[in-house]
Amino acid sequence: MSLTIGKKSIGEKVFDTANVVFLILFSITAVYPFLNVMSISFSTSSAANAYGLKLWPQEVSLDAGPSLRTSSSGPAITIRSSVRSSARS
Repeated sequence: MSLTIGKKSIGEKVFDTANVVFLILFSITAVYPFLNVMSISFSTSSAANAYGLKLWPQEVSLDAGPSLRTSSSGPAITIRSSVRSSARS
């Protein structure tokens, strides 16, 4: 790898742009499931089942949080939620 102080070639610019786009898309796919679980934990159970994948809770409630923390099937909830919402679209 060379450190270029002057102008970058077209190939380097294309690579840098493609690299940034890929990393942004990758980071979105890594953060979105976490935000979905947090949104479900702050929603009522009926709202969580009705609205599918979302970033913000539709009806705010703290009732689902303890059941997610004490349930042994926490990852299964996320998988079922993801599969259910992808089947709707």
